[in-house]
Amino acid sequence: MRIAMFSEVPTFNPVFPNGVASFIEAVSKQLVKLGHEVHVYEPCQHLKQKKIVKIHDKITKHHLFSLSGGKYKNFRVPMPFGLIFKRMKEEKFDTIHAHGPMNGVAATLLAKKQNCPKLITYHTPGEHYRHYAPRFLPVRYKFFTDLAERLIYNSFDMMLTPAEAIRKDLIRKGYKEERLFVLPNCVNLHENHKRITEERMQQLRDEYTLNGKKIVLYVGRMSPEKRIPDIINLAPQIVKEEPDTHFLMVGKGPYLNKYRTLAHKVAPNDMTFTGYVTDEDLSNLLRMSSLGVIFVDGAQVFDITLLNYWANRLPVCARRAGGMGDVISHADNGMLFREPSEAFDQMLSLLQDEKLCRKMGSKGYETVKRKYSVEVVTDLMLRYYDMAARKFHRKDNGVLSHFKKFIFKRKKK
Repeated sequence: MRIAMFSEVPTFNPVFPNGVASFIEAVSKQLVKLGHEVHVYEPCQHLKQKKIVKIHDKITKHHLFSLSGGKYKNFRVPMPFGLIFKRMKEEKFDTIHAHGPMNGVAATLLAKKQNCPKLITYHTPGEHYRHYAPRFLPVRYKFFTDLAERLIYNSFDMMLTPAEAIRKDLIRKGYKEERLFVLPNCVNLHENHKRITEERMQQLRDEYTLNGKKIVLYVGRMSPEKRIPDIINLAPQIVKEEPDTHFLMVGKGPYLNKYRTLAHKVAPNDMTFTGYVTDEDLSNLLRMSSLGVIFVDGAQVFDITLLNYWANRLPVCARRAGGMGDVISHADNGMLFREPSEAFDQMLSLLQDEKLCRKMGSKGYETVKRKYSVEVVTDLMLRYYDMAARKFHRKDNGVLSHFKKFIFKRKKK
């Protein structure tokens, strides 16, 4: 099968790590193992970037013309329409899978032209990120964002989202229930394990002065939706009760310097911001930590960081938001909280009970192996591809036809 993946973010690119890119990379490699061919279409990062890059014999990246995405320097808005009617129409695909709405129109136009099934994954609620867009773009306005997303997603043969709670929420917002299914995030356990060595872990302990410390780890973007200030404000309270604890904040983003400044005022000796780290270092940091935390609010559908924590048997304390309640069984394979005060109690109980940490970390690992490994999720995704082709595919089911129907309904009213 020849599969086209449409991404809103750079993939196979360690400089800009994020959950969507990680998912596309993981399933693409697994699809190749199963004998399929994958073409990934994504925004270019600069005009001199090669238009076509061969990642593997059966994985090809195509860079699309794009514009700056505002505050995120590495985030670009793809503008692929010229390519749709030129280079891309020369490619013939069996399935087209878009990851997010910004490339959705291009994906649905190409699928209509080629008469092949088209799927789209709802990874992220656009309303939580519209403020990053340049002021002249209409996506800055909630009404436009909600309307555009609903029209684009409903124009696909099948819609996927990582959690059942999000699926139910989308149905309430007007997304077609009969074509909306759950496809969870995934992690490649084998690749994670082979990166870990005792030697590198000790080097990292020395580098960040972590010898003898219990490490509370955060991994993710440095941006408001991740609620980093909540973690910063909790750090001195936790360290007061558990003096051997240190908070390690891994990741980069537009607010990195701001959060570093805040941490220097609130918890000057209790927290270290690493910025970007390689995949190898991340795996080792995960393995040597004592506790993983996720404070993101409803902006996140299913934080893939959770699976990275679990893949390394790391106990997790996470905010009950988005799809987290579907994935974490409270007090079994993780802890769920609503307010920072709850998080304080949960984090302290885990840091003070090594046996509970090991038990909860092992439960998380078993959950990943059973439900969220790349092998399990890719097999499910292929079944959805088959279902979309057999049950839902219609040639006229495109974004333009949905827009016409919407306008017609408005006129009738």
